[in-house]
Amino acid sequence: MAIIKIPNVQFRDGRPRWKPSDNLRKLGYYRENLQHPDGRWFTLDECLAWCAERDADIKLRKAERAGPKRRPKATPTLFLVEDVFETLWTQHAFLTPREQGGLSPKTIKGYKGFAAWLKAFDASLWGTPAASVQRKHAKKLHEAIQKKTSLSMANAVLRVCRLAWNHAIDAGHVSANPFLALRIRTSPKRVRVATPEEMAALMAAADNEKGPAYDPEIGDAIILGFETGQRQSDLLELVSDGLDNGRITFKQNKTGVVVSVKTTPELAQRLEEIKARKVEIAARLQKTLPANTILSRHTGTPIQVDAFRHRFAEVRAEAAKRVRSVKSLKFLDLRDTAVTRLARAGATVPQIAAISGHSLASATRVLEHYMALDSEMADAAIDKLNAYNRQRKSDGA
Repeated sequence: MAIIKIPNVQFRDGRPRWKPSDNLRKLGYYRENLQHPDGRWFTLDECLAWCAERDADIKLRKAERAGPKRRPKATPTLFLVEDVFETLWTQHAFLTPREQGGLSPKTIKGYKGFAAWLKAFDASLWGTPAASVQRKHAKKLHEAIQKKTSLSMANAVLRVCRLAWNHAIDAGHVSANPFLALRIRTSPKRVRVATPEEMAALMAAADNEKGPAYDPEIGDAIILGFETGQRQSDLLELVSDGLDNGRITFKQNKTGVVVSVKTTPELAQRLEEIKARKVEIAARLQKTLPANTILSRHTGTPIQVDAFRHRFAEVRAEAAKRVRSVKSLKFLDLRDTAVTRLARAGATVPQIAAISGHSLASATRVLEHYMALDSEMADAAIDKLNAYNRQRKSDGA
């Protein structure tokens, strides 16, 4: 025979009685006989039904005694170094097209490239709370990057960090920028001006149809850079098939400045050669070519930055067989060379800036570096001084 037990219910001679525990008595419950008003005792089923109701009442009374449940305090979400950079990428300048005041795609790519490099260099930093990064950490990071790579790389990475923290401060995520005023050494400005011999070697390597580095498109870019002082990216995006009243116009990606340059006879001749070559390419490929001035003769498409860098390196390597010093020349040095040529020719700073697109202050700083190392300009200055002294003597001064 199965024995049925009901919590808190006792049977004596078949008579059920409900006996609450000490905890239930503290809630205000007392012993009760489980019977009807007429004196009849509850059956087993009636006991079970009554106990079910009593259990529901007990739960309700416990809930009332406990009061409203307190929600656990929310753990504040940590704002990590990773979030600092994500905040930067969502800023107006990164989301707005250059034409509407945003940064150029090249600049954005550069910033994100440095951030990705930093993440690979120090993965643990990426998951660190941004507020815990202090000035001493920034200094140690700079030292570590400089030791691993170079001073210029360390400075570039920290510039991006400084910019990112500034935006995080503006957004209210952090209160201080540990990358400000670190008093770190700046990279020495590169001063490199191509000599006439080096320029001749570059053009010979690029334009020699029988040579191993034959690449007239690179020669086009070299001439354009040398004659106009424009940046590589602006040359590759130039969309002019030739002369426009003897002028060629650039819109600079970095500054947004529009520069209209009067062409020299050498540049005018090269532009005509480019135009003729494009006609030949279009006929051979049987397609309409893009408006870019510099196009691949093989595909008729604009040359991408990475491909251009590789192809220029091949031309330079071939030119270095003829003039060894060309090995250290970079394409960006052609911009420096153009500025120096203009200064040697007697152009003023405003005139140079009007051609190269530098600001007046920037052009002045550039020339300060170039003139200090330019013996030809120094010799010209001494010649003027000698002429002046001779004139004074002849005048009897």
